[in-house]
Amino acid sequence: MDAYKVIGDNPLGSKAYDVLAPFVGEQFGLEGISAAADALEVAFNKAGFSFHRVNIPPQELMSGFVTLEILRFHIGEVQISGNEYYDIGNIRRSVPNLESKQTPNTIALSEAVKWANKNASKKLVLRFKESEEPNAINAELNVSDRDPQMFFVSLDNSGGYNSESARMTLGYQNGNVLNKDHSMTLTVTTAPKDTDLATQFGLSYQIPYYSNLSRLNLLFSDSESNSGTVADNNLVTGKGSVLGATYTKTYFSTNNLEHNVSVGFMYKLFDNEIVGTTSKVLSFPLELSYGLLYSGSQSLLTANFSLASNMESGDDNNDATYGYARSGATSEWSASRYRFSWDYAFIQNWMIHADLSGQITNNILIPGELFGVGGSSTLRGFEERYINGDEGVRTRVELWGPSFYQVRWLVFADNAHIENNNGAISDDVASLGLGFRWSWKTDLNLSLDIGRITDSGDSDTTVNKKDDTKTHFSLVYRF
Repeated sequence: MDAYKVIGDNPLGSKAYDVLAPFVGEQFGLEGISAAADALEVAFNKAGFSFHRVNIPPQELMSGFVTLEILRFHIGEVQISGNEYYDIGNIRRSVPNLESKQTPNTIALSEAVKWANKNASKKLVLRFKESEEPNAINAELNVSDRDPQMFFVSLDNSGGYNSESARMTLGYQNGNVLNKDHSMTLTVTTAPKDTDLATQFGLSYQIPYYSNLSRLNLLFSDSESNSGTVADNNLVTGKGSVLGATYTKTYFSTNNLEHNVSVGFMYKLFDNEIVGTTSKVLSFPLELSYGLLYSGSQSLLTANFSLASNMESGDDNNDATYGYARSGATSEWSASRYRFSWDYAFIQNWMIHADLSGQITNNILIPGELFGVGGSSTLRGFEERYINGDEGVRTRVELWGPSFYQVRWLVFADNAHIENNNGAISDDVASLGLGFRWSWKTDLNLSLDIGRITDSGDSDTTVNKKDDTKTHFSLVYRF
C-alpha cells in the first residue's frame, strides 16, 4: 500500500492524509484499507463532520494506490413539532445552522441547541431520521414550551432592622419580546405599610445572538433602599440609580463544560446620607469576567472571576466626592471578585450544596462597592448587609434531605470574614440553622430559614448578638 487518494467533498483537507498515513506500507492489505476508511470516518465524526461518509469505490489495487471517496449528506426536511407558544419562525431562528439543503457541522449544531435551551420557556430536542430524498437526512425538532409571559408577586422580610422588615415585589416577565426571544423583567419592590420608606424599580433586558452563542444584558434600577434585589436577581447595594450593560460570549469545550467571557460596565449613582446630609457619588466601573459551568451526572459546579476598575469621570466621580462619602476613599480603585458553587446529589435525593464568594482590593472603597454580608442570601441569622468591608470572603454549606409531600428540609452553616483597608478591625461572623422549601407545581414557592448566630464578631452587637435567632421567609406566586 503506497498511498491513498481522497476524492469528493473532503472537509479535513490535507489533514485527512495525516489520518491515513499509519495505514501505508507493505503489511497492509484489504483489511488495512477498510481500517483506513474507518479511521478517516472517525476523524470526520470527531471534527463534527458526521454527515460525511467514507466509501471505497470499485477499483484495481495492483498499482499500490487506493482511492477513497467522500460522500456528503445534507439536511432534507426540517420538521418541528410540539410547539404551542412559539411559532415555526421563532424555532427555526433558535437553531440558525439547521437549514434544508445544507450540511451542518454536528458539533456546532449541538452547541446551537444547547444555547437555544438556555431559554427558560422552551426546550428543544433534535433527532435525525432517514429521508426519501437521495443523500439526505431529515431533522426533527421536538419542542417543549410554556407561556413566555407571566406575572409574579413575592413577599419576604428582607427589610432592615431599623425599618419595616416586610418587602413586597410585583413583577412581569416576558421571555419572547418581539418574537425574537428577547427577555424582559420589570419589578417594583416596596414596604407594604409605608411605600415611601423603601421603593425599588427594576428593569432587565436580555438579547440573545444565536449565530455566535452570545447575549447582551441591559439593567436599570432605581432604589430608595440601601440594599435589595431587583430584576433577575441583580443585587442593589445602595440608594440611587444603576445602569448597566454586559456582553457575554459562551464557549462549549466538551459535552459537560462551558465557558463564558463577559465585558461590560455599571453606572452607579449613589445617594449617601452622612450626618443628616445627602450627597451623590458615582461609581463607573468597567468589568471583565470569566465563568465556567461543569455539569456531571450527579454534580454541578459553577465558578466566576471578575475584575472591576473604576473609570473616573464627572463631578460625582472624583477624589473629593469619594473622600466625602468615606474618609480615605479615592476614585482610582479596582476590585477582584469571585464565586464558586457546587451541588452534589447522592442516594435517595440527598444533596450537598456549598458556595464561596469574596472580594479582594487594595483600596478604600465607597459604601456602595463594599463587600456586604447578612441576610437570607448571604449570612442567615443576621440582618440584611449588616456587616460591610473592603475585602471579605463568605461560605455557605447546606445538607438537603429528600422531598416529603413537596417539602424539602436542609441544615446550613454560614460563615464570613470581613476586612477593611482603613485600619478598622476585621470581623468573623457565623451562624447555623435549619431551612424548609415547599412548592406547588411551578406556581407557588415558600422558603423558610431559621438562623442562630454562633459568632457575632467584633462589630456593634446591639442587634445581632451571639445566640440571637432570626427567621427569613420568602413567598413567591407566579401567574
